[in-house]
Amino acid sequence: MSKPRSLLRLLGVMVLAIAVGITFAGPAGAKMTKAQKRHAAKVLIKQLKKNPRLIKSKRWLRKAGHVDATLPLTVRLNPVVALGTDASHHVITGAAASNDTATIDLTSSFGPEVGPRQTTIDGKLHVIAKFGNPAEGDDLGDLTITVTDAELTAASIGVLENPDSTCPTPPMSTLTQGGVIARNGSGVAQLTGSGGLAPTVNQNTVLRTAPISLGAASIAGSPNIGKANIFKQSNNVRLSLHTTATVTTIFRSTEDGTGDTLGFGNNAFQAGMLPNALFQCDEAFGGTTSSAGLGAGDTTGNFGDVGPVGSRNVIPVDVIGSLKINPSLTTDGALRLATLDVHSAQPRESTVDACLQVASLVKTGTADAHVAALEGNLGVPAGTLSGISTAAPTATPCVDTNEGDWPLVAARLAQLVNNSQPTDRVLALDPSVEVDDLTAEALVGTL
Repeated sequence: MSKPRSLLRLLGVMVLAIAVGITFAGPAGAKMTKAQKRHAAKVLIKQLKKNPRLIKSKRWLRKAGHVDATLPLTVRLNPVVALGTDASHHVITGAAASNDTATIDLTSSFGPEVGPRQTTIDGKLHVIAKFGNPAEGDDLGDLTITVTDAELTAASIGVLENPDSTCPTPPMSTLTQGGVIARNGSGVAQLTGSGGLAPTVNQNTVLRTAPISLGAASIAGSPNIGKANIFKQSNNVRLSLHTTATVTTIFRSTEDGTGDTLGFGNNAFQAGMLPNALFQCDEAFGGTTSSAGLGAGDTTGNFGDVGPVGSRNVIPVDVIGSLKINPSLTTDGALRLATLDVHSAQPRESTVDACLQVASLVKTGTADAHVAALEGNLGVPAGTLSGISTAAPTATPCVDTNEGDWPLVAARLAQLVNNSQPTDRVLALDPSVEVDDLTAEALVGTL
């Protein structure tokens, strides 16, 4: 009698297990409690990290969709590569040189003489991917993408040129912030990342930007979201993103006169004024504009997502392209789940403010020597004017009227560019922006 009873119990356990399995795998999974779903999702994501090829398992995907599983990803534009070895034969790694390009068309602001300008982009996005649920109308393999953060940089963009300029190319020492000096396959030193010059910066450039920091903007009614599908072969990913931009202008002096620029009608050097020839071809940082005032209202009292002057830098981008599942470990040990290749669906109009106030000289060996020479001309002790040059872009807002924040103005040397004064001088631009080509890798986790 004991054996049949044991058999009955075993059969009962098997039937219960099958029932539980059916409940989890089928539409009735919606009856799971939130806690059960969270636990099941955690288990599934742990399985995926151990075996990333599960991302193409239809059974696994159905389970992930039923429990609302989400996966944090880092979309990295530039892969980490081996750059060579150090003196101890340790492998040196770093970001590969950027091959991601975007076009900024300034025709509407300056006319066809300026037109489209190209730049390179690097950095990363942090996103959350939510697995679609076929029981709720999604296609199997659908992913809903939400951008939670952006850490992108665009290389210095040339804006205006003076064809009569005889200046050499700006010194790379002023442009390497965020870049990495590495060796290419031939052992030649090169700049990687986006800290260097964009293709539109040449020896004739008299107005450009410093490398532009891009973040994710939070705008009511315009979420940073996208969609992808694992099984479709082409045009299987799209993303709508609004980025914030921190823009610092850089001016270049191309005056070759020996006097001041105040219109006194003579070339005599006057105390406290800038002898232009001394600073020929030097550069100066302007003030900075950003998106800090989004939603704070503009100067006319209107409120909304357009901020006050100097705080309206919003660049919307819509991209489409392909997502390819190809799990692998990267050079720096991250788990790559997929690669992406996207471009703009169409150009989008942006709002960008450029500051026309001159803040400080760009610190280079040449500029330092010129400052020392000016101190000699003024008859002041060496180092008196050292504060008028900096190695990094200023963080001074363009609308700041505190003279202490504007070293060139405070030193009465603002004549470097058009006799600038610390007043509200903002050039409102509305460039059209388009991503030409962007390749990236989707890495598991937040890196």
